Amino acid sequence: MRARQQPRPRLSSGLRWLATMSTAVLLAVIVTHEPGRTPHRERRQARRLIGAGSAAGAAAGVSAEEAAAWAAATAHGAAAAAGGRTAAAAFGSGGTTLEAGGGGVTGVRFASHDECVTTATVGPTPVHGWVQKAGPLPMHLLDGPNTTQRHRAYFAWRDFGTEEERTQEWMVDGKLARVGRPPPLFPYCRILVNHAYRTMYLKAPKTGSTSLLTLMGTCTGNATTDKPTCFQPLEVMASEEAYQRMYGSYFVFAVVRNPWARAVSSYRMLSRYLRHGCKELVGGWNRVCMDANLLPLVHNQHPLCTINKQQGEGFAMHHLIPQAPCLVTATGDWAADYVVRTENLAEDMKEVWTAMNARRLPGTPELDVESLLGQLTNVNKVHVACRGISKNATTTAAAAAAGGAAAAAAAAGAAGAAGSAAASTSGTAAGSSVVLSKEIAAVTRRRTLADKPHVVHLEAPESYCAMQMYYQGQHSQCFDALAAYYQDDVRLFGLPTCR
Repeated sequence: MRARQQPRPRLSSGLRWLATMSTAVLLAVIVTHEPGRTPHRERRQARRLIGAGSAAGAAAGVSAEEAAAWAAATAHGAAAAAGGRTAAAAFGSGGTTLEAGGGGVTGVRFASHDECVTTATVGPTPVHGWVQKAGPLPMHLLDGPNTTQRHRAYFAWRDFGTEEERTQEWMVDGKLARVGRPPPLFPYCRILVNHAYRTMYLKAPKTGSTSLLTLMGTCTGNATTDKPTCFQPLEVMASEEAYQRMYGSYFVFAVVRNPWARAVSSYRMLSRYLRHGCKELVGGWNRVCMDANLLPLVHNQHPLCTINKQQGEGFAMHHLIPQAPCLVTATGDWAADYVVRTENLAEDMKEVWTAMNARRLPGTPELDVESLLGQLTNVNKVHVACRGISKNATTTAAAAAAGGAAAAAAAAGAAGAAGSAAASTSGTAAGSSVVLSKEIAAVTRRRTLADKPHVVHLEAPESYCAMQMYYQGQHSQCFDALAAYYQDDVRLFGLPTCR
C-alpha cells in the first residue's frame, strides 16, 4: 500500500509576490551585466541622462524612446566639431593642429602640463565663427509640452539616482576617482528670437547674455518702448514642421564660453546666494570642482542655506550644466550658423549684427554696427580679489590663451600692471607673487567682513587673478574633474584635455 504523501505547505500571496519579484530582479541583473565589455559612448550618454532601465528613470516614468531621444540630443562626439569650423582650422594660423573630436592636442608641443592647462583654461574656444548649421535644436528640449517630463527626470535623478547615475569614474591627476556627472537637462534649452531681423539666439547662462540683452533689449510687448533689436522667447510652435521651417530660414547664432572659465565664474557667483553659515557644507573650490552638482544640492538638502528661493537649486543648476546639449542637433551636429566667443564678444558680435542686417524684413531699420559695438559692455563685471599671481604667470597665460596682437596687448598690459604693483610693494622679489595693493586692500576688507557672523552671504575663499591658478598647484585635480563634467563642451569646442 503506497504511503500517503503529505500536502506541501502553500505560500501566502505576499510571499509568492516577493519570490516572483526577486526572480525578476535576478534575471534582469544576469541579462544586463556584460562582464569585460567596454560600453560605447552612446550607452554611457544614455545612462547619464537617466535611461528607462535605471532606478531614477523608473521612478520618473521615463520611457525607452524618451531616454534614447535625450541620449541622442547630447551624443555629439567628433561629428559635432566636424559639422562646423574645426579646431584644426581655428588653431591652424600658425601651422598647429588640434584634434577636435578627442579634444587632444596632436600638433602642439607644450613644455609642461601646466602650460597645457593654461592654454586650455585661459583661452577662448578654438571652434568659433561661421559653422555649418546641420538642422534645428531638437524641439522637445525647449520649454513646452516636454518640460514637465524633463523636470520629473531631473527630480528622479536628484532624489533616487544611483551613484553610477550621479557620478562617473575618471582619471584625476593620474589616479582613478569618482567625479560629478551632469544631470538630465534642466530646466530646458532657451531660444530667443527677433522676427524683424529673422534671427534666433541660442542663449546659455554665464556666457555674456545679460550684457547682450541689456544692449539689444528684451521684448515686453510694448511697441512704443521696445527696441527694434529686442529678443523674446521663441513661442511654442504649432508643429514640428513649422518649427523646422522657421529654424532653417532664420539666422541662428550661439554664444559659448570656455567651460573651465565658466565653471569658476559660476562658482564665485553662486556661492554668494548661500548663507555664510553654510560655508562648511560647500567646503571651497576643491570640493565643488570634484562634483559641480554640489552647490545646487546644498540648496535642496539644506533649505535654510538658501537666501532667495529665486536663486536656489534650479537657478544654480541652470548655471552649471554643460552648454553643448543646447547647441546641437539630434545627431550631434551644430544647430547654429555662427558661434560667438564670450571672450571675444565685440569682435564676434560685429559679424552677427552684419548678418542680422542681411536677414532683416523690408521696412526694418538697418543696425548701426559700429554704434552697437561702442555701447557693448560687460554689465555683470564684479571687482574681485587678485592674489597669488605672478608677473611671469600673467604674461604666459595671456600669450598661451591666444596668438596675435590681442594676446600681445593683453600680455603687455598684464605685465605692466604687475610691474607697477611690484614697484609699490617693498621686499617682493622679481618673478614672485605680487600684490595689487588697491585691489587687495578692497578685497581684504570684503574678506574680513565675510568671516564675521553678521554677514549674510557666503564668499568664495579663493580669489585668483589668473584663471589657470584655479587648476594648478593645490587645485590641480580640478582640471581633470571638470574636463569630465564638461566633456561634451570640451569636445564640441575643440579644447585640449592635456592627458
